[in-house]
Amino acid sequence: MQKVIDFYKTYDESKRLTSDNRHRLELYRKQYLYKNLLQNSKRVLQISCGTGIHTKFILDTFPDIELFASDLVPEHCQETAKLKYKNLRVFQWDCTQKKPDFIHNIDTILVEGAWYHLSRDQRQYLIANLMSLNPSLIVIDFLSELHEVQQRLLQDKKFINPENGIREPFFFDNRDDAENLAFRIYANNYNLSICPIDLDLRFGYADLNNVPEEEFLKFVEYLNNTIRVSKDFETVNYTEHGCYIIR
Repeated sequence: MQKVIDFYKTYDESKRLTSDNRHRLELYRKQYLYKNLLQNSKRVLQISCGTGIHTKFILDTFPDIELFASDLVPEHCQETAKLKYKNLRVFQWDCTQKKPDFIHNIDTILVEGAWYHLSRDQRQYLIANLMSLNPSLIVIDFLSELHEVQQRLLQDKKFINPENGIREPFFFDNRDDAENLAFRIYANNYNLSICPIDLDLRFGYADLNNVPEEEFLKFVEYLNNTIRVSKDFETVNYTEHGCYIIR
């Protein structure tokens, strides 16, 4: 996991998600999803909290939630801990390792980013950890393999076979990954749905950044009212960032 720690040491997730319209689209869509999914949550475990931008949104939106925010990167934990909410506990944790004793009675788990830095084998350990907590809801962020292949083709003018690895330290998802996850969780009486977040708008980001603010926000609202959570595994291919929703 050292490659992941080194990659994120100077990485400010909060700054990235507010830097331009393309990233703000990801931010607003994720906030819309959380606002709808977390209404009945009381004790939430947030894995890969980053520098705390989603942590702050959750606690501002749902002030009664008890939130346990973790990250692999010490610098991220230090930054998120600056939020100083009375119902927030921040701690460093490799989520493929044994969970801390104080993590119990969790009804909702948010996996923000850890999934796409884990190999297929490591993901099995994470799923076992999550299942052992018996939550009502799990949300796992993923990155689309098809989107990354397209991006590499357009940026580098070269086709990269994902079987040979695309970009360290990332692992990208395809239909097979979604099916394998569904199989694993079905054995524990869970079901899987998929929600596209920002679609393929990275490829038109220059134009998107030139859209006036009022029109951009209208577009975000349109997506929120149009893009549905789906049980179709092909949905993995429809987006850059997406979420598995496990109930």
